[in-house]
Amino acid sequence: MKKVLFAVLFISGVFTTQAQMKFGAKGGLNLASVKASGGGQDITSSSRTSIAVGAFGNFSVSDKFKIQPELLYAGLGGVEEGVKIKMDYLAIPVLGQFYATKKLYLQAGPQLGILLKAKQAGIDAKEFLRSTDLQLLFGGGFYITNKLSVDLRYGFSMGNIYSAEVVSSTDATGKNRALSFTLGYSFN
Repeated sequence: MKKVLFAVLFISGVFTTQAQMKFGAKGGLNLASVKASGGGQDITSSSRTSIAVGAFGNFSVSDKFKIQPELLYAGLGGVEEGVKIKMDYLAIPVLGQFYATKKLYLQAGPQLGILLKAKQAGIDAKEFLRSTDLQLLFGGGFYITNKLSVDLRYGFSMGNIYSAEVVSSTDATGKNRALSFTLGYSFN
């Protein structure tokens, strides 16, 4: 984790010496689910509503393109047959943003999720999941004012979230999916 944080800080430092920058906080809702398959069955859980909250930096590369790294607490998981699956991650997305206008942007990029805790039906389930989840995010947003923005994005796992032990004994695959809506406030 120290290497990931160092890389984010290093990249941020490179951009801060050469570009306009904004820093801020954001928070909102995740509507998350898990798509699982194994044993000839495909199951998609019902949505779990949770929070996404954290900080961001926004660095101008040009008038039309910006880079936005973030550090978020994000709740993922779902509900299957009345059983809640809660997975909480430290999410580190790095998004490229293309500005169609001065206020409207499209964005896409990878997100590294570091599993903080996991519970299924109130019982610790962290040992059944991989410690990281690499996701691909895409979406868009709009600056309401120079400091206040709204953001809508969809993200999905690019690999299996289940641990090697689960995969070797059950041949199961699982992938996180989430639709996120956040409000952001730039401090500068």
